[in-house]
Amino acid sequence: MKKRLSGLLFMLCVFSFIAKAQEFSPFISSPYSGVTAGKLNPASLAGSKYKFDVTLFGASSGVHNDLLILSRKKVIFSAKFYSDLLDYRSEFLDLDIPATARNDIKGYLGYNSATLNKDLHGGYFGGQLDILNLMYSVNDRFALAAGYSKRWQASVNGMPKEIASEFFNRYISGLEVFQNVQQPEVTTAAVAIYDQIFVSAAYTLLNQGNHLLKAGVTGKLLFNGASAFAFAENYQGTLMGSNRELRPVSGQLGEAGISGDIKLGFGADVGVEYEYRPDELIGNKVAEYRIKAGVSVIDLGRFSSKNANYRALNNGSGIPTGIESLLNRYGTGPQKGEYRMGLPTVVAASLDYHIATTPFFVNFTPYIALGQSSAAKTYKFHSYNLIPHAEWKNLGVSVPLQYDQYGKFTAGIGLRAWQYVWIGSNTIIKNLWPFGDNKNYSADFHVMVKVPLMAGDNDRDKDGVPDKKDRCPEVPGLKKYQGCPDTDGDGIPDDQDACPNEAGPASTNGCPDRDGDGLPDKEDRCPDQTGTKELQGCPDVDGDGVADLDDECPDQAGLKATKGCPDRDGDGVADKDDRCPDQPGSTELKGCPDRDGDGVADLDDECPDEAGPASNKGCPLSPKIQNVEFDVDKYNIKSQYHAELDKAVDLLTKNPNANVTVVGHTDITYTHAYNMQLSKRRAEAVKNYLVQKNVDVKRITTEYYGPDKPIADNQTVDGRSRNRRSEITIVIK
Repeated sequence: MKKRLSGLLFMLCVFSFIAKAQEFSPFISSPYSGVTAGKLNPASLAGSKYKFDVTLFGASSGVHNDLLILSRKKVIFSAKFYSDLLDYRSEFLDLDIPATARNDIKGYLGYNSATLNKDLHGGYFGGQLDILNLMYSVNDRFALAAGYSKRWQASVNGMPKEIASEFFNRYISGLEVFQNVQQPEVTTAAVAIYDQIFVSAAYTLLNQGNHLLKAGVTGKLLFNGASAFAFAENYQGTLMGSNRELRPVSGQLGEAGISGDIKLGFGADVGVEYEYRPDELIGNKVAEYRIKAGVSVIDLGRFSSKNANYRALNNGSGIPTGIESLLNRYGTGPQKGEYRMGLPTVVAASLDYHIATTPFFVNFTPYIALGQSSAAKTYKFHSYNLIPHAEWKNLGVSVPLQYDQYGKFTAGIGLRAWQYVWIGSNTIIKNLWPFGDNKNYSADFHVMVKVPLMAGDNDRDKDGVPDKKDRCPEVPGLKKYQGCPDTDGDGIPDDQDACPNEAGPASTNGCPDRDGDGLPDKEDRCPDQTGTKELQGCPDVDGDGVADLDDECPDQAGLKATKGCPDRDGDGVADKDDRCPDQPGSTELKGCPDRDGDGVADLDDECPDEAGPASNKGCPLSPKIQNVEFDVDKYNIKSQYHAELDKAVDLLTKNPNANVTVVGHTDITYTHAYNMQLSKRRAEAVKNYLVQKNVDVKRITTEYYGPDKPIADNQTVDGRSRNRRSEITIVIK
């Protein structure tokens, strides 16, 4: 096995070709793909046309070459090529190519130095055999799949043209040539053969209106295989006669390994897919979507190879013929017994467009290969695929057009007979085209045999619309409404009609709108008058933002706060209710001001700057209290005035809002300064009396003026007696 692996990897290095696995886009993009669609995106399994689908057998094989030319006449149309391929198969694998075969190979390949049109070459060899791949649609949203595949993959990246030429000339042409090699980048080569069992699950996450969103995942169990790889970076050497050698510019050359025993490995695919299904395609027998778009990541994972010969590569001489010879010539350090090999990871996207209601589609699918410079990993190649295809139940035709990362363009054809037999090629049109040169870089062939069972068409309500497509599966309805009824006949199905028993326009979700203002009657406060939605269907003649229904001045623009009426002074009282429309006032006083705050509008207040009760027209009440008179140079209160002061106390007690002012005075007997102090003591004496009678000191104000405010003639005894006084003024508000 190791010798054949070495031979297989060596042949890859010689030919730098690509044989593509079952990534034949027409097999995947068709609405009838079933389980096969999961190869590109596991999410595609959900919502399949099939209840049950089985791929009995599927195989893909081909060659795409970015270095060697395939002669159309000598290969594609030559029976001898296929006979020689069988005769020399063991020699190819074991690298024991007889001289008689070399000329035949050169003739088939048409190699010459002119084909080395770029510095670095690379390629991917692969194939896949599918047996009993099964899919089961559990329901309209959920699907499962499982199956077995045999896979083989090999890849080369960054091979200098000098080494490609050396291998071809030495082992195919038998020539000795001089070449110098200098490769500052990475050169990788890897091969893997293994069995695979996969299990997939897909689910419709969203099915709302015309939109579907699906997601899917595939798990893979890898076993029973073999692998080999070589990796080198930043090396140079001379390929001449017996002095052939490769050596690293710095450090070690790289690493390599070979194993005929793969331990269990694991892989995964993940993807999401969106479908837009317009109403005119609901019930379409081929596909109900207008656009189907998805993105996926394929072949995440790796496996371990045990019982391996795995070593570092360092300086050496000679160009070995296989991995084992490479390890013997360049290998250094201890042999390791195990290494890990990565899968050929690809990021894929797909966009399928359904043209009108016809059976014609256009698909675009790019593949972006990851890890092309990684050690111990096979990889695929970038390609961009445009596939016009036509789909009928019993026939499918596609014309795949492909452009790859090597700058090669191919054209092919795919055919489907019923849903059972699938056959096609990405390259057959390009290869059979009778015009142009005789140079071809590709040849491939794909075949698949399937046994599907279409999903059942249960129809519980017997309305002719299958339950899986019936939005109202329990109620008989119309096909044009996806099985839903239209009870009121307004053209809006009941499941979307807010008033299913009353006819109405679509603008109001099927509810009546008598005044035609766009607001259904059930939400319209003025259902017989055209209005605005902002005012709940009512008009607004004066345009003040207050519906006429609520506007007390519908012909005069006003404010919401005044129910649509004007308010010139902005006091919140409508002019029509405002007694003082040009002076801001309070609502309580019907819009009039009250400067003294006594609750009497200034308009009615005879004392607008003095607080007073309304009973006194806004003027303060001031009950008359007899003056308290004092003897010469005295400020003690005589007992004869106690009754008068008690009267003041009684008034203050009964009127808690009343305040009292006490003012002291003197005659002119003494100096002015002395009299000022004497008048103060006389005011304080009255104040202290009131306080002793429980009058709050905060309600008492004292003033004193000495001899400055006489009320009688100070030149007479009687006049001076009257001037020696304290005046008491009580103000009741």
